[in-house]
Amino acid sequence: MSGAKRPPEGRPEGRKYVTRVFDDLDTLADFAAGAHYKHHNSDHKWSGGSLRECVLKTRDGDLGLAAQSEALLARFESLRFETPRREWRSDVSGFVPNVPAYIAGHPNAMRRRERAPSVVAPITVFVDVFASAAFSHQAILARGAAVLALVRVLARVRPISLYVGFGSTAWNGGSGMVAVRINTSPLDLAHAAWALCGIGFLRQVLFSALEGTFPSGPFPALRPALADVAAEMLPAGTQVIAVSGVVSNITQDPGAWISERIREALPAEIGAAG
Repeated sequence: MSGAKRPPEGRPEGRKYVTRVFDDLDTLADFAAGAHYKHHNSDHKWSGGSLRECVLKTRDGDLGLAAQSEALLARFESLRFETPRREWRSDVSGFVPNVPAYIAGHPNAMRRRERAPSVVAPITVFVDVFASAAFSHQAILARGAAVLALVRVLARVRPISLYVGFGSTAWNGGSGMVAVRINTSPLDLAHAAWALCGIGFLRQVLFSALEGTFPSGPFPALRPALADVAAEMLPAGTQVIAVSGVVSNITQDPGAWISERIREALPAEIGAAG
């Protein structure tokens, strides 16, 4: 429920988490501009700028932040892999009849849906950009650059959906998350770079949006598996590559991390990038 004026009261029936998905960065910027979270707004060095400055960058993007991802791309330019989709197959049993096959007396007179390899099936990358208060600006930038490189690799060969968010589990045990969809048709590099690498996007814009949705400051890390939270926020059946908050091996060896993530999510083939 993007752009709502009031935060949701509790959780919808059957859901475990308090969540909000914004359809685009402008809608998120409007909501964050309400300054729901003010604790760090005056510490502009730590938070990457004032809330106003960060809201403006959320609208405009920051192409300069994409530069660090460029060096990681060459290694993966020839990458090709398959992802699953559902297609109709003829069989002796199934959901609907195959009338021409039945008339012809063919034993495979029924049709059913099953997973099959596809070179066009979409992939959703869902990222939690959580970072502790002590996490350095350089580490946040390096992590974001690696994730951006992964997204850029996938976008060259597959339809990609990208969601960037921030989640937290409060001291009382409840968990919440906000996320925004980034335009990937084509990939909006300036806005994707700001969302993944921007210090102020996390520490001003997303802090404000999460506090307005799920008051839980000072925002401890999200404890449930990110994939479980994403499953409540995305359409059923979405194939997700979930990138959890602060993972040290991303910044230690970004190239190896990219290869590992692709192998984990799509083990069929990693091609020359392996």
